Amino acid sequence: MTMPAGYRERFEIVREIGKGGMGVVYLARQSSTDRLVAVKVLSARSRAVEMSLRRFKREAHLVQKLSHPNVVSLLDFDVTVEEPYLVFEYVDGAVTLTRYIHDQTARPPELATRLSIGVQIASGMSHLHEKGIIHRDLKPGNVLMDSAGHAWIIDLGLSRAVDPEHSVLTRRGQVIGTCVYMAPEQILGEEASLRSDVYALGLVLYELALGRLVFSSASARQITPQHRLSEGGIAPLGGQDGAIPAELSSLVQRCLSVLPDARPADAGQVHGELAMIASQLRAPRPQSRPGDRSEGGIGPGAPAEPGDVEARGAAAAPHPPGTPAGRSSRPGPGAAGAAGEPTPTAALQPPAAGPARPSSSGLSGSGLRQRRSGQIRPVARASSTSQTARTRIPTWAWAVTLTLILALTAVLLSR
Repeated sequence: MTMPAGYRERFEIVREIGKGGMGVVYLARQSSTDRLVAVKVLSARSRAVEMSLRRFKREAHLVQKLSHPNVVSLLDFDVTVEEPYLVFEYVDGAVTLTRYIHDQTARPPELATRLSIGVQIASGMSHLHEKGIIHRDLKPGNVLMDSAGHAWIIDLGLSRAVDPEHSVLTRRGQVIGTCVYMAPEQILGEEASLRSDVYALGLVLYELALGRLVFSSASARQITPQHRLSEGGIAPLGGQDGAIPAELSSLVQRCLSVLPDARPADAGQVHGELAMIASQLRAPRPQSRPGDRSEGGIGPGAPAEPGDVEARGAAAAPHPPGTPAGRSSRPGPGAAGAAGEPTPTAALQPPAAGPARPSSSGLSGSGLRQRRSGQIRPVARASSTSQTARTRIPTWAWAVTLTLILALTAVLLSR
């Protein structure tokens, strides 16, 4: 296979990687940099059609304004030569999002992973809209996925500028794009807007959230454009999968509104909301570990500290039915109110028999309190027997003390 005339000096063909209505895409090696690139060449048939040539030139001028990690970059182009061409960066090992979803239908990735892809696509579309560009043909087939899970928006051949002064190449009533992922107003031949892209983005997010193709012709149970235009043609995501957050279902449903004015204004709004939902899905949930102390008391497996009446009292008291051994039957804060059960008194009383050990902190005596886990509980007192043992004075000490007192009294009286 040889490259079209005029390309042999700059590019070495590797293989053909795609073909469309306007031209052919080749995988080629650029001689000057020895890197692999994707070269899109306008076909001879399209070059004969003035409208196709103008669209090809417009694609070059629009894409060169873009620079975003989720939009494939235009590296070079020449639309003045006999065979116009565009040179894009090549995404090695990539497959279309259609293929990606289809191949993983049986065991789709976690929702957080699928949603991260949607965030990337929304971010790339947001960049297009910020630059005043309408894609007009967003669909899973125009999104590439590499092996690292990175998404790339491609094929802006049907894109146009929002600027009303920009030339309009689509006649009124002419349908441009892929009907399967087209907004209702586009199907009716009306002019596309940023909200038309939002509708297509909503369809892509719908399939990503479910983890299967729904609107594509490759779907076993396709929702056709006719179904989508009918009232209630697209069931809410929440009714399809209970694990999908209500916020995500609501966002996608707004994107899929038949009325353009009821949709988010542009992809930037969608990206903002979607990124927040995705971050909540990724946020780690706190989990209790053996030995951890929670606000409700001592966790399972945590050793009871000396002087901790509750721990020893709960261990000595019989366990109520349904309460695991070694765990206090007292619910955590708020649990009693929810369950309506009184707190068992056994967990708050000192042991029935045996002297209590002194606190390791050295604090004892009546009225002393120790704050634990947001509540005030009494610290165990030492028994009266142990107190007497610590404060008893020997007999000889009393005798010496009495002798000294009498001697001192005699001296004072003699004066």
